[in-house]
Amino acid sequence: MEEKVKQPPVYSGVCKSGKKVFFFDVKKASNNTNYLIVSESSFDKEGNKRRSSLVIFNNELNAFIEELKKAAEHFEAAEPAGV
Repeated sequence: MEEKVKQPPVYSGVCKSGKKVFFFDVKKASNNTNYLIVSESSFDKEGNKRRSSLVIFNNELNAFIEELKKAAEHFEAAEPAGV
């Protein structure tokens, strides 16, 4: 059985927002296409680390970005203080 070699990310970025941290990782699939993993890391009330992820494949990316843009239009232009 052939062992798969873990490929390094094509891109990695981090966005810190208060007590949460968001990670953006673009990786290459075995079929040579890229996919995006958006992960959120935070701590619960007991101090346990929580992490959840969303995987978006290449053929879904444009529709995801368009819908995200539409959703962003419903936010106020200025963020409230302390965010």
